[in-house]
Amino acid sequence: SVMGGLIARLEGPVYARAGAGYGMRVGACETIGGEYVNYPDNTYKGIDLSAGLQLNLRNITISVDAVTTNFEMTEVKLGVGVNFN
Repeated sequence: SVMGGLIARLEGPVYARAGAGYGMRVGACETIGGEYVNYPDNTYKGIDLSAGLQLNLRNITISVDAVTTNFEMTEVKLGVGVNFN
């Protein structure tokens, strides 16, 4: 995915995130022989939209986002990061 967006502070260490861009999700699996098989019915490409929350606690950032690709596939992402200042 290629996305751009905004982050706005709601209150204290809590931020709201929203973004849009272009993305592609490919449904595939690996066979025992090491070859990959694509599943066109589980492949999506088009507009990506994302919205979520971010919490900054000292040197730790926790985020949760919902992302949809072309309004056909939606996933929830949880992130944990370490900030170095």
